[in-house]
Amino acid sequence: MKACTTSNKDNKKRTVLAIAILILLWQLAALIFPVKFLIATPLQVVRKLSELLGEIDFWQRIAYSCFRILTGLVLAIVLGVLCAMVSLKRKFLREIINQFSNLLKSTPVIVIAIVLLIIFSDNSVTAVVVLMACFPVIYINFLEGLDNTDVKMLELAKVYDFTEYKKWKYIRFRSAKSHLKSAVLITSGMAWKAGIAAEVMGLPDKSIGEAIYSSKIFLYTEEIFAYALVIILLSKVTEKLMIFIFDTFYLVFMESKND
Repeated sequence: MKACTTSNKDNKKRTVLAIAILILLWQLAALIFPVKFLIATPLQVVRKLSELLGEIDFWQRIAYSCFRILTGLVLAIVLGVLCAMVSLKRKFLREIINQFSNLLKSTPVIVIAIVLLIIFSDNSVTAVVVLMACFPVIYINFLEGLDNTDVKMLELAKVYDFTEYKKWKYIRFRSAKSHLKSAVLITSGMAWKAGIAAEVMGLPDKSIGEAIYSSKIFLYTEEIFAYALVIILLSKVTEKLMIFIFDTFYLVFMESKND
């Protein structure tokens, strides 16, 4: 127990030290390029962020961007899981979904955003881009976990006359848990990268991407950096939230008696 506590403290110290070094390097870069619109100093960014925190418009942008990005992420997780389940049983559909997934995985986010902007309205593109960017990760990882299910366990389930529902609940979902959890963790951060990129391209009303684009036009570097810090924070919060929901769902689902 003591060893575990000591290890956690050491990890926190290393994290704090790493952040301090990055801030120092940031400050040095700002000194090397002293022109304000090139690189804002950490102090300038903190001041700008404190100003933004007092603006209603800032919180509206966060709310709208969160809604769009999280909508796309949740849809990607749900559709990725369902498509993987279907692909496990239907080889022909598996080939079709695999090709579609590989296509999405290989296509740059900016290209997806441009194509979707031609088809959809600016306000709906963000969620669709996030969906398409995150879907392949969820689908491929979860399907790999299902493929690696212990065959002996499935044979044992057959001997004990398990229903298909029980096989999924007690064997396949347990087998693929770590794969799916890893995919959820990865896509929680990826969703914000893809989502903000789509917002900068599409400029939906009341979005973080729109604010970043406007700041870029007027060379408000400190505002760009302030929003970048907000995005990083929101990305980390999303990761923690999605993993909490994932663990809670698995705990409730596995312990439920509705077989």
